[in-house]
Amino acid sequence: MTDFESEILSISQRLGAAFREQDRAIRKLSNRLPLVSHNAEVLKAETIRMCELSSNPQRVIQEIDDEFCRMTGLDKTDFIFLAVATAFQTARWIIIDCMTNFGDGADRDERIDHDDKAIKDAERESIDSATDMLNDPQDMRYRSDVIRGRTWREILSEPVPFDVIDGSAQFDLGMSGKNHREMTLGHDPILGWFFGVINILTDTTTIKNGRTFIMSRRPKLHFSSETIFTKALKSAYASCRADRKRLSAAIAKEAIHLKSDFFSKAGLPIPVITAVLPDLSSSLYKENYDALCFAKDIGIVAMQAQTAILINTIIAQLHGYFFDANKYPSREAFEVKTRKIILYSNIIAETSNVISVAIRSLLGDVSAWKHLDFGGLLVLLWRIIKDVDFMYKVREDFVSNRFKEIVVGDYERRLWPLKEN
Repeated sequence: MTDFESEILSISQRLGAAFREQDRAIRKLSNRLPLVSHNAEVLKAETIRMCELSSNPQRVIQEIDDEFCRMTGLDKTDFIFLAVATAFQTARWIIIDCMTNFGDGADRDERIDHDDKAIKDAERESIDSATDMLNDPQDMRYRSDVIRGRTWREILSEPVPFDVIDGSAQFDLGMSGKNHREMTLGHDPILGWFFGVINILTDTTTIKNGRTFIMSRRPKLHFSSETIFTKALKSAYASCRADRKRLSAAIAKEAIHLKSDFFSKAGLPIPVITAVLPDLSSSLYKENYDALCFAKDIGIVAMQAQTAILINTIIAQLHGYFFDANKYPSREAFEVKTRKIILYSNIIAETSNVISVAIRSLLGDVSAWKHLDFGGLLVLLWRIIKDVDFMYKVREDFVSNRFKEIVVGDYERRLWPLKEN
């Protein structure tokens, strides 16, 4: 075979191979045409859907929101829980209202006099106990000639400076034996732990408008001169640095004195209100409404709130057993229903209480406000703040997640996968 013939044969073979490869490519492409056509249709439909979605996203969001409302709406079982919870909450405030006597001053005739022997003996016993606790036979600092100022023994044994009125007339304070507890901050059941302790350490008296007076113990305890509280505070600090036992003694003395006055006929003023609203404090004190009455009413409010919380907790626990994972996307979504039941029952019960008080008032009962369910109202206010915030967050998460699902769609699942032959 000549060279020319060999070259012609080689070209023919290459052309044949090329034609066969082209034929295979054509057959392969023709096999993929259905796949390409299908996927093109899927992508076209997805493009149209995305265009419609982008043109009116608010409609989609509204539909999702409606879905959430339907899912978390109350059904027959939920309404049974709502009825039971409302009945218990209503019965709660009615029973407590019948059992307690809110807003009334305690009968002072049933209390003992402030100088009764029983109070004096208890005070003496408390002072002896505090002395025994602070006593150290090796410590010679109890001697007044060792450290300048009143010793811790003197602080414990001598009367508190804010319990006298002698000499107050020269400063035109209008202080008397009947109102000195209401006027002096050392007698405040809360503020007294600061102002009273400072007064005891420095032999001063601070009254409710902030004025501070130096007390002299010679010839007997009396108002001597006026100073400023910051000076008394500095003196108290210096005294405690000289002997740290003085602070312990002053705190013990304040505690002993407050305890002796708290249950007496004179009583103690309502905490803090003396400094914040002095006129109101004076009016209430004159009406025999003091710290003991206030403590009793705080106990009633606490009982109202505690029982309301207990009922809410029981209802929430029982309703939680009806959670169905097949019906709700999350436990939080179901809890929205639970919180709705508790919130609605509290609103209905407290509304009935307010209406009852309003009717009493319209009928001429000037003390109708005493029947208000203060503890229940506080619990309701707390639930409104917490539950509304919780339901809003759950709703926001649900709408956000569902919207993402709709935007992403399922077109990837509907696409035909490419297979190599």
